[in-house]
Amino acid sequence: MDKKTGKAFLVNGKEVSSEVTFTPETADGEVTVSFTFDGSVINRDTEIVVFETLYRDETEIAVHADIDDKDQTYEEV
Repeated sequence: MDKKTGKAFLVNGKEVSSEVTFTPETADGEVTVSFTFDGSVINRDTEIVVFETLYRDETEIAVHADIDDKDQTYEEV
């Protein structure tokens, strides 16, 4: 998400997103989610916030969508 606009972060008119399918091995496991896009659109004023949605089969079971979450925010330094 683009923190400034509150809308999806776009590159060349397309929403930047990523999807990972995984099977947890422990209750507190981790998985890496990578995003690939043209980073030249990012500048010092860009703040990108990652939102997460977790599905089990086709059912949404968890959402993390806090535009003010600093731990989910990328800022150019």
